[in-house]
Amino acid sequence: MGKNRQRYKRNHHFIPRLYLRGFTEPESPSMLWVYEHGRTYAPGIGRLTSNPYYNSISKAGMEQDHYAFRRDDGTMDYETFENALEKKEKSADRLIEKIRGFLPLNEEEKLVLAQYMIMMHKRVPKRAEEAQGDWPEVVEERAKVWTESFNEARRIRQAEGNENALQNLDKLRMRVEEQFNLYREGMTDGLRLAAMLRGMPMTQMAIASMRWQYFKAPHGTFFVTNNNPVFRFKSLGLSNLQPEITFPISSSVAIVGSWYLDMPELIRQVSSGVVQEINRRTCFSTYRYVYARAAHKQVYDLVQDLVPDSESKLSVLYDYILPATGLPTDPDWVRQL
Repeated sequence: MGKNRQRYKRNHHFIPRLYLRGFTEPESPSMLWVYEHGRTYAPGIGRLTSNPYYNSISKAGMEQDHYAFRRDDGTMDYETFENALEKKEKSADRLIEKIRGFLPLNEEEKLVLAQYMIMMHKRVPKRAEEAQGDWPEVVEERAKVWTESFNEARRIRQAEGNENALQNLDKLRMRVEEQFNLYREGMTDGLRLAAMLRGMPMTQMAIASMRWQYFKAPHGTFFVTNNNPVFRFKSLGLSNLQPEITFPISSSVAIVGSWYLDMPELIRQVSSGVVQEINRRTCFSTYRYVYARAAHKQVYDLVQDLVPDSESKLSVLYDYILPATGLPTDPDWVRQL
């Protein structure tokens, strides 16, 4: 039995190792520091006794059987979704390395990385929790739409006097209601994982259509990441013209996407204040862990003192970058483009 278990991939990375490699110590490219919310500051090597603790990228961002699910025949599937994610993330590996080399992406490459960003958001444990929480409302909304459609179809067939069609509709209704009752018992792992792989073309296009800036951290500072690294202001949504999304790519560079469409897409050297603000967002959006190249009390304080997005600056571009570009700084100018 033990040998059978070892044949399967069971250590599932919800944060890809190639991505985490961008946040490792310069002198130890496979090691980084892991900060945990809610624990006392005590840097060290012991995972249970230290915070942050020293860990390898092969063990960080990993959870056993995170993408496993039970098949209809009762057996466990440990590899289908882990392998599918590995295949999907490889398409963006070259682009991540390109940005780490301080080179901006073209429009086609932005579409690929936008899909990677969506996948990163959907695959992490925090999103699994959110999906479970949203599930009852989703089921009832779908059930309501189905019931309305069914009632309309039955009304039409009744007006026609089509008894055979009415009987078939009633049989269909029983089968569908049985399925909805199963869904009401909870979201299965199989459904959640299948949804994780499903594309979101409208969101992908929206992210890729933003103007991307590539922020380069000044010497002596660094970006951090977490197990939910794509930050957006949930209350405003992607279609709102002012807010931004941020996505750290490495300790040295982070993407900031915005609707300031007159700004050329450049690698920009930014101040330590910008790095601090982006790190604040990253720490706020964490599920539990923050990953960084070094053990710093300043990072620990951000992890513990989580600032709600309403209190965080809505735009690092507006507050820090635009005044130096000569472009209009009134947010209303964006609506006139």
